[in-house]
Amino acid sequence: MLNLDRAVEIQRRLRTKVILQPPHVSINLIGACDVSFKSQFGVAVCATFNLHDLTLVETAHHIMPTHIPYVPGLLSFRELPFIIRTLVKLQRMPDLLLVDGHGIAHPRRFGLASHVGVVLNIPSIGCAKSCLIGEYNPPNLTRGAYSWLYDDGEKIGLVIRTATNVNPIFVSPGHKVDFTTAYKFILRTTKHRIPEPLRYVDIASRNLATKSI
Repeated sequence: MLNLDRAVEIQRRLRTKVILQPPHVSINLIGACDVSFKSQFGVAVCATFNLHDLTLVETAHHIMPTHIPYVPGLLSFRELPFIIRTLVKLQRMPDLLLVDGHGIAHPRRFGLASHVGVVLNIPSIGCAKSCLIGEYNPPNLTRGAYSWLYDDGEKIGLVIRTATNVNPIFVSPGHKVDFTTAYKFILRTTKHRIPEPLRYVDIASRNLATKSI
């Protein structure tokens, strides 16, 4: 079971390690991860793609039971064990990881993308379909338009329109990434609403959960 007080304390301690700066490495291999659950089991899928043309390079998955429920703001304690066990199965770690969840756009500025990035010391970006915390003005309806997400006056994320006349997504730096880098790579990897690497692992994890669990 999840000790809520202990989990919050861990987030507050680890958030001091988050680095909000552009990556110091060339980004050629971009990764994505997602976890789907069915009953008391979960399946994570991680995949890497060539950034130049978004061709699939490698994929891995991991299935195991979980006894941790979903708790808003503490998603990483449910999904992080799956993601780590899957990423280590890859022959090569990605240069940058897209995570289906929030980065610093989080009550304690330490969402799933930040937790993964800090633990693995990898550049990471959080990309979510809904807002966890903060206030914003809707961006214009054209692709590439964005507005800032604020919490108590602090800039914590971007609300990006990744396709014209489509609902925006909520993007925030996870670790070793700044806002400009997050914006650039989200648009570079998006053809529809959700970045293509995240669309792939989302579909793959749900399919595996349906067939294997």
